Amino acid sequence: MQNHSMASKIIAFLMILPAISGCVEDSFEEPLELDFSVDFLVGGELQSIRIVSSDRMSVLVPYLLVNPETGYVQNGTVLNFNSGFESKTVEILGPPGEVECIFLMSEFGREEWPVRKTNESWREWVEFYLVNHGHQ
Repeated sequence: MQNHSMASKIIAFLMILPAISGCVEDSFEEPLELDFSVDFLVGGELQSIRIVSSDRMSVLVPYLLVNPETGYVQNGTVLNFNSGFESKTVEILGPPGEVECIFLMSEFGREEWPVRKTNESWREWVEFYLVNHGHQ
């Protein structure tokens, strides 16, 4: 009778252990997030926006913006946020005729970024990517 009692306790412990270990696991990763100083951009106008990162990451800004070092307009840039809650300010040309802006976020230091067809919007590119990589 003693063996049955001990066996039932071991089985109960083994059934409860995975639930407890899931609660104390420290490898949970927060999703990368950005916070913007404005809620919307006006299409076709240069606007200054401040972007704050949730964590260390690199962000592709695939729109026309002013290079602060040269003063010239350039077609996109990569912002490297070295730590969480770091902020960067960019002067960006709001994309005319679009209802959204898409910024691509990745691990810090990424050097190769996706390209899209010249006749394809970033929304079309994202939808194509999600469908073809099983992220619906």
